[in-house]
Amino acid sequence: MKEIKIETPNDLVKAFKLVRKELDEGKIKLTFEHKSQDRFEIPQFDFIKKFDWPDYFSNYYEEAATGKIYRLYAETYHGSGGALIEVQDFED
Repeated sequence: MKEIKIETPNDLVKAFKLVRKELDEGKIKLTFEHKSQDRFEIPQFDFIKKFDWPDYFSNYYEEAATGKIYRLYAETYHGSGGALIEVQDFED
């Protein structure tokens, strides 16, 4: 999966669209291994711009073919950014 640095709301929408596409195609699955992690479902495309964003979220996804783990996180309240990145482990 492509990594994305999130610096703007548009970057976050791009990350959501990529993750949603990968989920829908069965290429990745949402993992809940990290106990402090809150579940945050990626909205469908038509809801993205109207979505009531959480102040902060951090989700982990596992790639079906490779077992690689990706973290999608962002701090949306202050706009300090986030990323969709490959990680070695669940590291919140």
